[in-house]
Amino acid sequence: MSLSNRTLSINQEVSIMYKKDVARDVVIVKCCALFPYRVHQVAEVISDLRQRRNWDLKFHRGKKVQHIDPLHDVVHLVFKCFSSPYKYRDVCLLRCIGSSDGGSL
Repeated sequence: MSLSNRTLSINQEVSIMYKKDVARDVVIVKCCALFPYRVHQVAEVISDLRQRRNWDLKFHRGKKVQHIDPLHDVVHLVFKCFSSPYKYRDVCLLRCIGSSDGGSL
């Protein structure tokens, strides 16, 4: 496997790392950043299906199938699939979004 690694540090709060696998023609990108938001604010954006199109380019549509309790639900998500003979892929997901005593998700 032939990988080339690169790191770009924009400032002390943002760094972008990527690897390129030449044999498989794949690029893997990892971004690390500090956000001026609380954990619950980030969790709200990530779990809100109406906002998902703003940050997930492959997201096509989604809906809540079943509300179980305040922390758990079942959602149906449909994603655009560019590298497959099928135009879309869908998944059914049991989600749990809550925080621990330390404040992390």
